Amino acid sequence: GLFGRSLNIVSLAGMAFAVGMVVDNAIVVLENIYRHLQMGKERAKAALEGSLEVWGAVLASTLTTLAVFIPIIFIKEESGQLFKDIAIAISCSVVVSLIVSVTLIPMMAARFLDVGTLFKGDRQRKFLNILQIDYIGSGVGRFFIWIVEKLSGASLKKKFAFIAVIIAAALATIPLTPKMEYLPKGNRNLIFTIFKPYVGANMETTQEFSDAIADKILAVPEVRYIFHVVSDQFSGIGARVNADSRLKIAEVTMKINKAIAGSPGFKYVMAFQSPLFSRIMGSDMEIEVRGLDFGKIASISGDIQKKLYGTKGVLFVRSNLETGSPEYQVRIDRERAADLEMSVSDIAEVVETLVAGKKATLFKIGGEEYDVTVKGAEEAFLDLQSLKDIMIYGDDGIAVRLDSLAKIVETTGPSQINHIEMDRSVSLKVTKNPLTPLQAMVESINEQALDPIRKTLGYGYSLSISGSASDLKATADVLSGSFALAVIIVYLLMAALFESFVYPLLIMFSVPLAASGAILGVVLTGSSLDVLTMLGFIILTGIVVNNAILLIHQAVMNQREYGMQAKKAIVEAVKTRIRPIFMSSITTVFGLLPLVLRGGAGSELYSGLASAIVGGLTVSTLFTLALVPVLYLILADLRGEKQSASKAEV
Repeated sequence: GLFGRSLNIVSLAGMAFAVGMVVDNAIVVLENIYRHLQMGKERAKAALEGSLEVWGAVLASTLTTLAVFIPIIFIKEESGQLFKDIAIAISCSVVVSLIVSVTLIPMMAARFLDVGTLFKGDRQRKFLNILQIDYIGSGVGRFFIWIVEKLSGASLKKKFAFIAVIIAAALATIPLTPKMEYLPKGNRNLIFTIFKPYVGANMETTQEFSDAIADKILAVPEVRYIFHVVSDQFSGIGARVNADSRLKIAEVTMKINKAIAGSPGFKYVMAFQSPLFSRIMGSDMEIEVRGLDFGKIASISGDIQKKLYGTKGVLFVRSNLETGSPEYQVRIDRERAADLEMSVSDIAEVVETLVAGKKATLFKIGGEEYDVTVKGAEEAFLDLQSLKDIMIYGDDGIAVRLDSLAKIVETTGPSQINHIEMDRSVSLKVTKNPLTPLQAMVESINEQALDPIRKTLGYGYSLSISGSASDLKATADVLSGSFALAVIIVYLLMAALFESFVYPLLIMFSVPLAASGAILGVVLTGSSLDVLTMLGFIILTGIVVNNAILLIHQAVMNQREYGMQAKKAIVEAVKTRIRPIFMSSITTVFGLLPLVLRGGAGSELYSGLASAIVGGLTVSTLFTLALVPVLYLILADLRGEKQSASKAEV
């Protein structure tokens, strides 16, 4: 499209989020036109005056919603690619809804809208009477108006006490905040079983033992079919689950792990649900041990691996250090070599050249370059004795047998030595328990395993965390900065629209209330606090201020244009705007409910985000209707306003 993005599941999710939001502007405009019609005005006049009256509030609400997506679009991390499509989909939808609400809606209202024309038939009215919608709505409206009227006559001390109670209630939700996850795993119908043969096992043996594992997997009733791969590079078994299975993929994975537990012939066997976003199969976190001496880092990684299995949240640990490969070690006697005036490096170079070969020069033919490697005949070095018989010549031409300069030991060692930036390294891949959040596991690992070992590391050795754990930290830092930037942008934008730094400050009080509601929404629905859910907190910043904007905008207009005092202005604002506030909030909440309830394929990815928005918007709407008017009254009391705002300073 215009922004070079494709139509995919992420952008479709953005459209789903926008379904309830795009009608908000139209609701506010149409409701205000209908209110003017109830005053007895003609349709054309009601449409014009009703639209103009809320034009500023509608514009401010749309701009604040758009403003929160500005920081999101510029996120460069992996998760930023997911955020960008959602941001573009919602932003474009909201912009179009603004245009429709101030053009098409007034035009259609001026032509067709009449008071009391919504339900002319008895059936519709009877249905509404059964549901008691009108009675419930009127009762809720009267309740909030009663609260505002009571508080408007209260003393300043009681108003501050009311504010303190609401703030305390919001702060009480902070301890409920769940630990963070990275990206959701989804419910992808693919299970991989990986197995690691022992060093030295041949292909036929590996195939035989893996066939037995495949038979056990096929015996699981929920498994539809499998595919089986055995090779030098990768060995594993993939499985698909029956489409009509009542179990989740994660639950089937647990059944497979029980079935294959203790299978012989392999170092380890483990089944994993294939995640949507993870780059490494079955790895939620990687621990890298780096240093100079390979023996020491192998020992450190072994100590860490033992401690990890006693750490909360750790399900499985695998190391890329493979020992047991047979080898000969040449341990040079430095004193003996020095007596014969031979250097250790010269002796090592001779042995390396004869056994492994060494590049000597390049040979060019017709512009092509070929390596010239000097190497001993392979048949000459087949056993331990042939190594002992190697003759080493000194600078004086005297030949000495290798076994008189070094001790040659037959032992086992690593099959390969890995390096990170020239340092020798060992990596541990950690798989977490599905019920444990990634942040909780990382904190436990640092506290119980890594921090004690870090204190004992010498110079030249280090421990580092990578994989999803480091990605989570980086993304969380970026989102925290984006949230703070979104709050600042929204505040400055409202300050420009209201031509005041005070009124936007009152409006921004709805943001902490939304955050507390979002926490409750995530906790009550059992959603995980992954980075997509955290995006919901940022989106809330631009949404929840809309209700407060309607109240403050109407109150300021009541004072400036109708000469009302602050007390009456805010009470009338609540009476006037409570209906569109509830209507717009309800449409947004109900528009997101299918995602909250996880009603369709792929909805589990965004259920946490939807839960955060629904919870935050619900709590913010209920408390904003009482909090913002009280703040407005406190401001008026502090200013000593006893006259209309037309004579007061803004």
